[in-house]
Amino acid sequence: MVIAGCAKEQFEHPVEQNAPETASAFEPVITVDQEINQVTFSVDAKAVIPVWLFQDKDGEFTEYKAQNGFKRIFANAGDYKVRMKIMNASGVTPDYVEKTFHIDNTIASFDRYITFLSGGTTADNVKEWRVDGDEAGHMACGPAGTVGTEWWSAKPKEKEAFGVYEDRLIFGGAGAYTYNPGEDGATYVNIDGVTASPFVDQKGAATADYNVNVDAQTTTYSFEFRGNDLYLVFPEHTLFPYIDNDDFWAKPALHVLNITRESMELVHDNGSIAWHFLLTSKAAAYVFKGFNYTADSNLWKPADAEGGSTVSYYYAPGWSPIADPSMERSGSEYTWVLPAATAERWQAQIFIVPTANISLSADKTYDFSAILNSNVNVTAKVKVHRMDENGSDADNGVVLLDYDLPLKAGEQTIFYATDIAGIVANNIRIVLDFGGNPDNTVVSIDRITLKDHAIDDGTILPGEEPGGDTPVAYTYGDNLLGELSLKETWFSPADWSGGLDPGASFEGGVLKLTVPAGVGGSEWQGQVKLVAPVPADPEKEYAFFAEIESSESGVCTVKVADANDDSAHAFFYDNNVALAAFDNVAYKNEPVKPDQAYEAVMVIFDFGRLPAGTQITVKNIELKEITGTSGGNGGHSYGDSLLGELSLKETWFSPADWSGGLDPGASFEGGVLKLTVPAGVGGSEWQGQVKLVAPVPADPEKEYAFFAEIESSESGVCTVKVADANDDSAHAFFYDNNVALAAYDNVAYKNEPVKPDQAYEAVMVIFDFGRLPAGTQITVKNIDLREISGTSGGNGGGGSYGDNLLGELGLKETWFSPSDWSGGLDPGASFDGGALKLTVPAGVGGSEWQGQVKLVAPVPADPSVDYEFSCKIESSVDGVCTVKVADANDDNAHAFFYDNNVALVAYDSVAYKNEPVRPDQAYEAVMVIFDFGRLPAGTEVTVTDIALRAAK
Repeated sequence: MVIAGCAKEQFEHPVEQNAPETASAFEPVITVDQEINQVTFSVDAKAVIPVWLFQDKDGEFTEYKAQNGFKRIFANAGDYKVRMKIMNASGVTPDYVEKTFHIDNTIASFDRYITFLSGGTTADNVKEWRVDGDEAGHMACGPAGTVGTEWWSAKPKEKEAFGVYEDRLIFGGAGAYTYNPGEDGATYVNIDGVTASPFVDQKGAATADYNVNVDAQTTTYSFEFRGNDLYLVFPEHTLFPYIDNDDFWAKPALHVLNITRESMELVHDNGSIAWHFLLTSKAAAYVFKGFNYTADSNLWKPADAEGGSTVSYYYAPGWSPIADPSMERSGSEYTWVLPAATAERWQAQIFIVPTANISLSADKTYDFSAILNSNVNVTAKVKVHRMDENGSDADNGVVLLDYDLPLKAGEQTIFYATDIAGIVANNIRIVLDFGGNPDNTVVSIDRITLKDHAIDDGTILPGEEPGGDTPVAYTYGDNLLGELSLKETWFSPADWSGGLDPGASFEGGVLKLTVPAGVGGSEWQGQVKLVAPVPADPEKEYAFFAEIESSESGVCTVKVADANDDSAHAFFYDNNVALAAFDNVAYKNEPVKPDQAYEAVMVIFDFGRLPAGTQITVKNIELKEITGTSGGNGGHSYGDSLLGELSLKETWFSPADWSGGLDPGASFEGGVLKLTVPAGVGGSEWQGQVKLVAPVPADPEKEYAFFAEIESSESGVCTVKVADANDDSAHAFFYDNNVALAAYDNVAYKNEPVKPDQAYEAVMVIFDFGRLPAGTQITVKNIDLREISGTSGGNGGGGSYGDNLLGELGLKETWFSPSDWSGGLDPGASFDGGALKLTVPAGVGGSEWQGQVKLVAPVPADPSVDYEFSCKIESSVDGVCTVKVADANDDNAHAFFYDNNVALVAYDSVAYKNEPVRPDQAYEAVMVIFDFGRLPAGTEVTVTDIALRAAK
């Protein structure tokens, strides 16, 4: 059955041979988030999938979703019913379990949803979203009245070739919406569902969904309720990454199933078909595609324009020339069909010569990149050389680059060379040769880029990180899997009958197998289990490693579990391990813990989603205990929570005249404090006090850590203080009056190490919300005070420090960039030795490392010494920045510390301090790095009192 280009497709189900007899054996778990009216529906069972049935407007249970952990928003207060059936590969239970749940409040304001979408509710708040191509089901479709996943569901990255994941949806807090079609300048269109202009005008001879060239578009958006459902609504003719049918183009309205700060699940249902989309606001992983083809620095780009180059050939199987290959051009891509087999190098030559001269210089170095494809395995020659002055194509030995490049069938190859010694040339030529090709070889080259190496086009080369941060590095014990052995394999057709043989072997620690013919294509239809008689301790942390090579691209599952009960108990379960054809994937998962003590460990791989014939090799399978960290600041280990008997003592909220008497309606139940800042609050610190008390003593000879999670419906600042319950004015562990809150963001507050200034008989925890506006809703949970029992790694300690070592600090460079990482933006930075000043420039991309400032001091750093770093940062807007202190000679690999979550409060001087910190090796000079790339354009930033001091 095919409807609007969307065909029915089987669900992927876990292994279970017979349909469940009854749903009554399973208990639904229904969790209601009353703050956003979002309900989560789940069931504690791993081998089945729950099917949730909801009532339509007529009260019939016609709407359904088959998913464990499904979330849905309900707009109106009231009692609701849901029915749960249970499904596995063999069928669905004939009965159901019915439950009723309650929604406390009807949604009266869209502010929370607007804040999720755009970061706030003003025109200055802007947030970027994209189709989440990393997740299964990011595009899908199904019957009308459902969530739209039953007929077809996209696999991760399935639509990458069509540019869907490069499109950006930009939402503003005041209702502005911008659609950016990405680098390809196109949106993706359903061939069967769309007949409207301008899309059908570019359909041409397409026989499947196709791309349509469009310009960026700015329009509006809004939220509205339709019955009990929340909708995201656009004006007519609003662009989107996929135009599913004419109804969407005419009246774009998407049912918002659920939304958080980082994800959004949407459904477009026109009454005939439901289309499903997953969006994310998480930054996309940087994907290297060669140097920046679209940048002005690309010397080759004019040659790809109409009439910009000539193409000629020497095609001579057996050294006897025949007719030229056929060629097609599409933008920057050249594709050729090589009809006859050749046997030797130079028998299948292609020459591309720019019409306008490209001049090169011997006193420069250059970067080159291109993307090549072939439908068969073949070795390509890629050569760039000088054209003679008289127009001859002879190179006379003056060659810029000359490489032999193996191409694998059906696999994209990104070729690049960097910092190539320049040549003297008034014009150049690219020579490609595919000598040794079989009949009907199809080859292509795309995105040819040639640039002056000295020009930074924003490219991040493989192996480099944006900004160069290095994650925590652990140290390990010995491999625990020395006696690992193959226990069993279970490969199955789609009917879950099993019985397929992958011909698996496990010798010398290497697993080899071939996915058998008839494999069903679902997870758990290609299981391999290996066992080692080694215990696992739930009090310890471990790291797991394996190297996986597959002859086909796809996804596999990796799980490490209890050998005696792998269904219920595991270190971890990762069902989204991406494999690239013939690429050795170095898989690592750390830190992980068993959920209980295991007598033996099982390592499970599942290759059921890979095609038949795929050859698999897994080697270097290791499980190691983590013994510490090889660098960084480390962390503390703690005793038990001391605030088990914490209770609410009093609140005191006041108007500006300090008369008190305002009621925040505070409650403290189950360890959760809730209140609403009352009307008339004065707006000053200490005009919104909450005091909680625990009858627990505190010892001035010990160190403690304090924790709390604070959520506010408005951005602002609050105070946190932990003090002596008998005299909180004079005696305290600490007093922090600059805790930044972001609207609807859960702030994980931590302060450690702290000490009481004398012995306390009881402890008071004080929050003050007097500076937040009336109506602000506050929730504080996980309030915890623990004794620090030691350090889990790193430097620990603390102490007094000497003079500032950064007296000769100077500004080295700034690098501010648009979202395409092309750089080139000017923040107008100045540094007079005492104050760094800049303005975030227009066009800044909004991601970390797109607003870098580097300062350097010629001062050595000693890895055996503790240091304290401090500075004061003032910003004209609320936001977050990064602070890093590193080795000036290699700031990517070596650092004292890297802190990418420094909260800034508009026009408030944030006193930042990090101590004790140590360099990971001896440095000859120190670099101080700030990054303001996540702040909006126009933000004014001043940094003063930058200091690094060594412990005395």
